[in-house]
Amino acid sequence: MSWKEEIRSGFVRHKLWKVVVTIAVFLAASLLYYFHVRKEILHDSEERAEKSLVQTEKLIRSRLGKVETTVDLMRLFAESSIDNPDKMYDIVRYTVESSPNIISASIAFSEYFYPDEGRWFQPYASFQGNSNSLTVGQLGTVGHDYTVLDWYIEGLKEDAGDWSDPYFDSVVSKSFMMTYSHVIYDREGSKVGLISADVTLDTISSFLTKEHFYENSFFTLETVSGLDIVPPASSNGKFHIFERQIPDKNMVLRLYVKDADMYSRLRKTTFTYSILALLGMIAFLYIAYQLFNNLVMLNEVNVKEQQIERELDIARKIQMSFIPSQEKALNDKNIDISGMLNPAKFVGGDIYDYCVNDNKLLFCIGDVSGKGVPGAMLMAIVHSLFRSLSTRNDSPDIIMRSINRFICHNNNDLMFVTMFIGSIDLGNGRLLYCNAGHNPPLVTSDGMSRFLDTEPDLILGIEEDYEYSAHAMSLESGDSIFLYTDGLSEAENEQKQMFGNDKTLKSVEKVTNLCAKDQVEKVYSAVKKFSQPAEQSDDIGLLAIRYLSNNSRLVLHNKIPELDKLHPFLSGFFEENGLEMSVFPKISLAIEEALANVIMYAYPESQDGLVSLVASVADSTLYFKICDSGKQFNPLLHQESNLSSKLEERSIGGLGIHIIKEVMDALEYEYNDFQNTLLMSKKI
Repeated sequence: MSWKEEIRSGFVRHKLWKVVVTIAVFLAASLLYYFHVRKEILHDSEERAEKSLVQTEKLIRSRLGKVETTVDLMRLFAESSIDNPDKMYDIVRYTVESSPNIISASIAFSEYFYPDEGRWFQPYASFQGNSNSLTVGQLGTVGHDYTVLDWYIEGLKEDAGDWSDPYFDSVVSKSFMMTYSHVIYDREGSKVGLISADVTLDTISSFLTKEHFYENSFFTLETVSGLDIVPPASSNGKFHIFERQIPDKNMVLRLYVKDADMYSRLRKTTFTYSILALLGMIAFLYIAYQLFNNLVMLNEVNVKEQQIERELDIARKIQMSFIPSQEKALNDKNIDISGMLNPAKFVGGDIYDYCVNDNKLLFCIGDVSGKGVPGAMLMAIVHSLFRSLSTRNDSPDIIMRSINRFICHNNNDLMFVTMFIGSIDLGNGRLLYCNAGHNPPLVTSDGMSRFLDTEPDLILGIEEDYEYSAHAMSLESGDSIFLYTDGLSEAENEQKQMFGNDKTLKSVEKVTNLCAKDQVEKVYSAVKKFSQPAEQSDDIGLLAIRYLSNNSRLVLHNKIPELDKLHPFLSGFFEENGLEMSVFPKISLAIEEALANVIMYAYPESQDGLVSLVASVADSTLYFKICDSGKQFNPLLHQESNLSSKLEERSIGGLGIHIIKEVMDALEYEYNDFQNTLLMSKKI
């Protein structure tokens, strides 16, 4: 055996045991990491499940609260018309017609309250079976003495509205029902009757079956006595069950989450990163072995140069595989993002990455000191750290702190990194960011670009215990963030002139109306045109992000079924802005009345039209703007319904205008550019 072969053989034996030990340590660490993250995922899922149950309970209460609002309003109409028994028929009719969930309503008065009507007087209105035929009549008879029935006796004992237990109606509706009742007072304040409405729970069942916490998760709803209103969708597999009682509605809401769904991302991520780490170690050992072999053969210059070129090509492929590909797309309508990385040599030290976690976009861009393999290897480490940390945390300063500690602890070569990490809440556009000595990004709003005015923190790799800080700003729909490394601003032409901040600002400002991918391509073309034919001297990394939130705007066609989209939209708006839900039912009813008037009367019967609703909140005031391009019509000048007149004698939409004026604090109407605009506001 020659001395060269002995050296190579000794090298292999020397490194082999290290590889075995490293793999064993890595596997042990991976198992510890797996079980630790599994525990954290379970804790996080419990918190998310509780929030989901609370939100779903709010939706159920909101649906039922709408009925409560309608019945309470009709009660006020009944008390104001207490001297006119004929008005009671109109009131029960409107109670049923005003809500798609109410299938029947009645007003039961005490004996001989209206002497001319006899001993019993109980006007009612009801939809018969599955037909749209509304029957109005009087139920009180000798054969139906409601005054001795439990629901009437117990209802008169209450001073406010009260719901019955859920029950299954096997005769008429063939569905689960609840009854809401409220006492009626005469002008002297005495209890004289009971107004009640029967409500089907079909709509609650339908939206519960559409809600998914995970892909295979589902909600169930049952009575406190154990009767299934919404039964389990599946019984196969292991489930985590989260429960919330709705005591005043006598219902129990449960969320079933499949074990396989809860931990699927953890299993995939752990497997993927284990494979990547092992491949990285193998690639590193391969490159190290080849470099050692080249040192042994110093006289073979040509072979050495060819070998290095092949090795660098492999390293470049490995490096470029780390960053998001141009084809990567985020399945979120609120974000448009694209990036590009062009190393000056075979490999470079620039990085960028992004991912979406819990409706938040986490992104980064960085520049590692030095070029070539050392910079690329450190870049790979920083990239892996960002990927791993961003799956568990969405705070840029905490992620930056963890990366800095790792680099400082393992920074024998005294290398450093500049880095910018950001997190955008896709629901409200709130941007949190942390800047570790990196170039400030450009922020574009209303077609104007500016450098983000922020004092950068210390670069990574210098001080292990440095406390990085996060800053915040709000993005509006259409705003853009353009991030880059100094290879863009410091690019030089043949005259050694730099591209500079001014040209960078102007180049970005020219492309603000383009999509993220076109922004990146146009800016890169601008710097290449400036610097050619000079060679690129530094890595160039670019990342463009456009925020496209539209959560506060709803557009409907002039079809009555389109009103089903209103409740989820308003619920989401209230939830995102942390608004008090006690005002939700009345506001929802008023807006629905306004939209219904536009849908039914703004456009000719055969014409397809649109109506838009924009919701906003500022200074403790809610603002709602309704726009349509139908015929000019000022609802504020429209005569309100006379509640004392018969139902068939009232003007169309009059009662709706009355409700809107009762709920809202201020109303304004304007007609400009062939468009009707109704502005409504409510202080909260």
